[in-house]
Amino acid sequence: MAPNDFFNGLLALQIALTLAVTGGPLARAGDDPALASAVQRAVQELDLDAIWQVGTPIDGVDAAWQAPDHAQDMRTFFVPDGIRVVPGDHDAGWSTGLRFAALARGAEREEVGVARIAVAGPRVEYRRLGRSSRTGSAIG
Repeated sequence: MAPNDFFNGLLALQIALTLAVTGGPLARAGDDPALASAVQRAVQELDLDAIWQVGTPIDGVDAAWQAPDHAQDMRTFFVPDGIRVVPGDHDAGWSTGLRFAALARGAEREEVGVARIAVAGPRVEYRRLGRSSRTGSAIG
């Protein structure tokens, strides 16, 4: 997702929430299932996109792409050598991750280098050596 798309989505969400709080048409969204569904879908779609975050809870990583998973209260950070998963509450004291180190077939092993990360909405690709490994935060 381009930064402008992300900020436009946030602006639309802020306007919708302001109208709901001030008694605007979205305050009665519960009376209109189609409107309530559209607002919920817009929020969920915005939430699935990977976003650039400056200041991460990961030692030695100042900025990285990240995708929140609010249902599980976790965040996945995409760094050049793999992924890091941290709890939504960064003070919980745990983290985990995966690192793609090599390609192997039988006894043959080919080390892989650090990847270049490409992001398009919910899709995150690790590109290296003419290969691409994909991950996505979208379900389905």
